[in-house]
Amino acid sequence: MDTRELTKYRLQLQQIMARVRPDVEAVIGQVMGGSGGQAGGQLSNAPLHMGDSGTDEFLHEMNATLLENEQFLSEESNLALLRIDDGTFGHCEECAVEIGQERLEAIPYVRLCISCASASPDMSPNLNVGRPRSSTDTMASPAGRSKRKSKSQRIAAANADVAEATADAEADTFAAENGIGGLADAPARKRAK
Repeated sequence: MDTRELTKYRLQLQQIMARVRPDVEAVIGQVMGGSGGQAGGQLSNAPLHMGDSGTDEFLHEMNATLLENEQFLSEESNLALLRIDDGTFGHCEECAVEIGQERLEAIPYVRLCISCASASPDMSPNLNVGRPRSSTDTMASPAGRSKRKSKSQRIAAANADVAEATADAEADTFAAENGIGGLADAPARKRAK
């Protein structure tokens, strides 16, 4: 391989690393950051809904997988730059045969020729790391998945929620009308002064 081609591949690899580096830093920040109401300094006494927890968990797992893939690209590109410096770039690490130009164009950090890569599946990143493989790998319990409330049960639960909210509102109104509570009797204290 001539110097012009090596310079072209060096530039491509440096561009990959420059593109991946900010992505890696951003994803590291997201993976290492907190979740829920405490994330980002938001102090909240509000309870965290299970759906929010599930979303946070999904996003955390997805970011961890993206981070692994971005780190793989960065590491492979860096190793390819070292192979350019050694004079071994463009040759298969297994059989030392020159890797085809088309393959290098498509994947400039490639280590193996097509035949050796076909025989060695462990050289590619595992894109399924962190993904659930079956329904038992998710956060939902088996009982929660199998028992779904009927429509009448859901309506009864919603009616109970409405009744509870109405009772709370009526109690608040009664307290305000009768001067019960900390702020309700503030105007009376002002008049007395």
